[in-house]
Amino acid sequence: MDTLNVGTDTALGLAMAHTLIEEKLFDPAFAEKWLQELTRLKACRAAYSEWAQKLTSVPADKIRELARIYAAAEGALSRMAMG
Repeated sequence: MDTLNVGTDTALGLAMAHTLIEEKLFDPAFAEKWLQELTRLKACRAAYSEWAQKLTSVPADKIRELARIYAAAEGALSRMAMG
């Protein structure tokens, strides 16, 4: 079982967001209306999953898989750095 290192939820969330953007697994109209800095996030072309793997201890392929599962959910909410 892969476990998330404490304090690395934001890195995981950014890596998931990158996969959602790269694979166009989001509603562009909703995102343009409600997300801040979407244009800047889209401009980033770093290998976020590989970067997050180093911080979180979750393999990059599992991060991408999680993003795809999240995108396929009928309703999903993500909150980071709320604790």
